[in-house]
Amino acid sequence: MPRPARAESPVNLYHVTMRGIGRQLIFEDDADRKSFLARLKNVLDASGSIDCLAWCLMVNHVHLLFEGPLQGLSILMRTLGAGYAAYFNARHDRVGHLFQGRFGSEPVMDERQLLATVRYIHLNPTKAYGIPAAAYSWSSYQELLGGKSFLANRDRVISLFGDVDFASFHESYAGDEDGAAVPSRGRIGDDEALRIAISIATPHSLSDVKALPKKERNELLRRFRSAGLTIKQIERLTSIGRGIIARV
Repeated sequence: MPRPARAESPVNLYHVTMRGIGRQLIFEDDADRKSFLARLKNVLDASGSIDCLAWCLMVNHVHLLFEGPLQGLSILMRTLGAGYAAYFNARHDRVGHLFQGRFGSEPVMDERQLLATVRYIHLNPTKAYGIPAAAYSWSSYQELLGGKSFLANRDRVISLFGDVDFASFHESYAGDEDGAAVPSRGRIGDDEALRIAISIATPHSLSDVKALPKKERNELLRRFRSAGLTIKQIERLTSIGRGIIARV
């Protein structure tokens, strides 16, 4: 059965994830992280058409936010994944796949969702480890806040914030009980949430999500949340209990 085609963003913005197979570690130490970032910079420089807007390295997965054509992004990610996996296997004397299937890609539909995604990416360490975004070394937060530019296109990202303070934006929530990463100047409306959810769930209907195998269901729930949907919105759209959604 052929894989479903990736959903395309009308503005060429994509939230990309890479996950360790079976949730295994993909970084054993800082040397691995530095190697991954160096390889990412190399493939970005070689592409000539793709910008990185935000990034975050966790222990068993990676979040990346790119701007560029989907076809070029697929080539970039295949090169990055294959090269890093070969390095990691050689360095740690292992064999087999490192990453879980092909990389995940979530289309970002507009600039408002883009800001939500930037914050979601930077707050991953806070949610997982209790580390404030400003104190976490392995994300683009410090780079975008004013540090030395390395990977992220700082001028592009900061221009989108306008008069909104970058640090305050990350520290505040929009009064949403689940702490979803949505811009404080307005959460995603219900009509927009429905459109985004349908795009993410395709080829499944939203009514089918609840009955999917747990692993597949939870992956869709994670993608809904990373796109900026609130727990209440996901609950209404899928009829899945908010307790399950919050634990994913």
